[in-house]
Amino acid sequence: ERSAEMTEVSECLRQGDQRWRSEILGDSPATTIGQAGCLLICLAEARARLLKAEPDPIGLNTSGRVHRCFSGAGAIVDKLAKCAGLACGPRIAGDLEVMRAVIVQALLASGAVLLHVDHNGKDGGDHWVLGIGLSLARVAYCDPATGKIGHLGLASLSAPSGWRDARVYSVRGLRVLTALH
Repeated sequence: ERSAEMTEVSECLRQGDQRWRSEILGDSPATTIGQAGCLLICLAEARARLLKAEPDPIGLNTSGRVHRCFSGAGAIVDKLAKCAGLACGPRIAGDLEVMRAVIVQALLASGAVLLHVDHNGKDGGDHWVLGIGLSLARVAYCDPATGKIGHLGLASLSAPSGWRDARVYSVRGLRVLTALH
């Protein structure tokens, strides 16, 4: 049986990493991975963790273009996950208890869940983080904006984001990730 306890990792992939931050995201004429690549970076991180593969955001971005996984800078989540070698479950949103139960079950089963969060409070923004473990009634997540591990309270599924300002992340939807076999 799999344990969802956190493994010691101090950093995660960061969308602002100099290796890929200036790369054009998807089919966008001007938007870069550094500006809006949070989902792409989460999927590259999940691929590395679940498949023990080398993280390759540029390769995933290129594969996503070839397989038409983008509409401008926006991604078709299921298709882009498949390019990463991952299966992506349906979007689950709404009821806090249901989301909490699915997050715990997913982390125990597969070890990764995409968390669609708003920042700055209610529907204040659009961002993805990758849930990677459970620790003391908290959900540990990799934040592609900061490249660091953060924690959401399991009871509220929200917490300060750790950005320089006072942003708060609140989960508004999720997608369970598993390795394709």
